[in-house]
Amino acid sequence: MHTGIPYMISNIIVSVLWYIAANLILDSKYSKWKTVLIQSGIQIIFWMATENIFPFFSSIRHITGFLLPLILIIYFHTDRTVFKIFTTMLILIAVAVAEIMLGAFLPHDAIMSGELFEKYAIPIYSLYVFLVFIAMSFVVVLMRAFKQKYKGLLMEKQWILYLLFPASQVLTMYVWFPSFVDMDPGSYVKEIAVIVLDILADVSLAYMMYQTAKSTELRIRSEMLEEQISSQGNYYTQLASTYTDIRKMRHDIDNHILAIRSLLDNGEFDSASQYVHELSAKKTPPIRLADCRNTVIASYLDKKFEDIEKRGITLETSIHLPFGLDISDPDLICIYGNILDNAMEACKDIPDASITLHTLYKAPYLTIKCRNSMKELTEKKQRRIAELDRGVGFTILSGIAEKYDGQFTSHREENMFYTEVVVKTAGE
Repeated sequence: MHTGIPYMISNIIVSVLWYIAANLILDSKYSKWKTVLIQSGIQIIFWMATENIFPFFSSIRHITGFLLPLILIIYFHTDRTVFKIFTTMLILIAVAVAEIMLGAFLPHDAIMSGELFEKYAIPIYSLYVFLVFIAMSFVVVLMRAFKQKYKGLLMEKQWILYLLFPASQVLTMYVWFPSFVDMDPGSYVKEIAVIVLDILADVSLAYMMYQTAKSTELRIRSEMLEEQISSQGNYYTQLASTYTDIRKMRHDIDNHILAIRSLLDNGEFDSASQYVHELSAKKTPPIRLADCRNTVIASYLDKKFEDIEKRGITLETSIHLPFGLDISDPDLICIYGNILDNAMEACKDIPDASITLHTLYKAPYLTIKCRNSMKELTEKKQRRIAELDRGVGFTILSGIAEKYDGQFTSHREENMFYTEVVVKTAGE
């Protein structure tokens, strides 16, 4: 029933589309096109070798047809295992939907007799490839959009729970698909209705994942804001202490001026010069956040800098942040908080570790750069929040950068890690 060159070509094209979709969604160990060629080649060789071994509707054929792509995707891609399984399931559903939709478009008797596939092989298999392309495109667009903003915000156990849904759909499709060929022609309306319901269910699942991820993001933001509130209290306590210190300094300055005036009045110019020299030689502590005009961010960074220095990490900063930028304080706190938390985590247990943080505003762009020491790639890093993906901070940073029409980038050079966030303001 399914033989001939058009059948073989359509299956080869579908195999290539399968792995192109996987590589558009997932991160690869090697270059994208190299990965697609290797995966597709293995898939095609396996399919040609087993084509005449298992019947077309054999359960074993369907199981092996699922396991091989899953193994290839798990091996060649670097995302979390549950996310790779989840993506494979959705691609499987896309193929199954295309197969069932093709059957719904064709006369039942002609399908059973095989007459259509003999007379109209090229248009029928072309239609099949087109339906697969449409279904996979929907999956790619959905998963790329989700991964870009929210993948890192879901916990491992949440991914496993969500994985049960597409898994049940795949199982239902491949148990039901072999049996629907024996149904009456009128049953195609029911088949289409089931497909529509499955698609709606997948959209609902995506929306629920989105809502869960947003809740996680709000939780992380809330934790950072609580930290900021605590640092604000410390800041104003320090401010009150500084006011007292300023009063003492004014008193001391008055005494110094009086002493110098007395020396000058008595003609003791050398003594007055020596006195001034001794005063100027006294070291005064540098004001680290003098160019940070946003008191909320200044108080938050002051607390963060204390935490960094308590860990024995060398810190270098240059913060030029004007007051009144149209970037919300909570968003700025999320940017600085995630960057510095990741930097401190990377510097853990590293001798002579260092963090360099620079902020520069050049209208209309605010640029925040960080460079920090990090361990060898072979060493496993601990997650800041144990149950979350370690890239959760980068997920939030990407979202904030996109919100302000900016960009977030990060890269590694030897044993140093570089992070940069650029956001656009309304400044001229």
